[in-house]
Amino acid sequence: MKQNIIALCLLISLYSCKTVTNEEKVTVTYYTGIRETNIRITCNNIKEKSCNHKVDTVINITSEEFDKIQRAIRLYQNKKADCDARLYINTDTLEMCLGSLSADLICGFDNEDIGLDILHIFYQIKCRSGYYNYIPKDDLEYDYYIEKFGIPKNYKYIYDNVADIKVEGVVNNMYRERKIVKKGLVKVLFKVKEY
Repeated sequence: MKQNIIALCLLISLYSCKTVTNEEKVTVTYYTGIRETNIRITCNNIKEKSCNHKVDTVINITSEEFDKIQRAIRLYQNKKADCDARLYINTDTLEMCLGSLSADLICGFDNEDIGLDILHIFYQIKCRSGYYNYIPKDDLEYDYYIEKFGIPKNYKYIYDNVADIKVEGVVNNMYRERKIVKKGLVKVLFKVKEY
């Protein structure tokens, strides 16, 4: 009898400690820098790469921030449209892509149809994920979000003062002791954490 009561108590405590599987999180995957390609990068291209890429950074957000992001994604889920995508955003049930610089702010939508409040949410995602830190300051002026909201306060070009950068197998041999590998793809996890 005593063993049954202990087993029941153990079972109840295990059940009450069960973690929630529907975690409030947003994954953002993006290509770094300015990429000029002969063919458009589709949202599905980035989605496939995102699935196989490990998370580089975890950023804590509040439930309120998560709700704003989810609302924006719900409003602007991608239509089946051709877009030169650079940034893939997804939650458990929603997904969308943002385009390069100012051509395709939100894939599948005319730039004029997007409200400033929604654009500001996506601007914040780009800022907090470190997206802009991979773009040289001279090129930021061409980004529509930067034009509207300014250069992020914490902006720092990640490759400033780096003499030797290896890009996809090409190496500048001037300073072999300082090899930095440029990342081609970054994956950031925004995770709800109440403070």
